[in-house]
Amino acid sequence: MSDMSAFDVYCQLDGIVSGSVFLDEPMARHTSFRIGGPAALYIECASVSDITRT
Repeated sequence: MSDMSAFDVYCQLDGIVSGSVFLDEPMARHTSFRIGGPAALYIECASVSDITRT
């Protein structure tokens, strides 16, 4: 199995989930203390089906 880059995973997830997928998203935007470095991938699911595998 080959290693996938964050960008490769981003491209795949962006076509699968109905929510939003962000690359290098600053976590400070999502925490109450407004601290945190970038997450390689940040996903906001629009529905439960986005996080379940069928």
